Amino acid sequence: MLAPALQRDQDYLLGKIRQSHRALFEPGVVKGLVVRVGDGRVHVAAGFAMDRLGRLLELSRDLSFEPPAENGAWRLCARVDERSHFLELPGYREAEVSQHASLVEERVRFFLRPADAQMPPGEEVVIAGIRRHGGGIDVSDA
Repeated sequence: MLAPALQRDQDYLLGKIRQSHRALFEPGVVKGLVVRVGDGRVHVAAGFAMDRLGRLLELSRDLSFEPPAENGAWRLCARVDERSHFLELPGYREAEVSQHASLVEERVRFFLRPADAQMPPGEEVVIAGIRRHGGGIDVSDA
């Protein structure tokens, strides 16, 4: 099977998987990703979320971080960052671009966005709200 046909098959299967995810789940936290505060840090338990495109975002192990020191409110967000890498196929010259295969690398990134900032459409999932005030740190559901 040549690279273009393989790519079409992969695109088709990924599309079907994402379509079934959208049929089964609403965008947001699917399982786990419980957020709590302890020792002045925010702790996020391992789990899954889904973005509006049907992509699963997995946190495979617990995450812990220190929120910003200033008082304020933030959204704990996650998104999938995709990078494509082109792979050379043995026996084909570099100029035969249509015969190249690509590898898509997905990485899930967790980050804080100010609560009053406008959310970009679609691809970010809000996991929880975080607020630091004089008395400590509070966490709220997304």
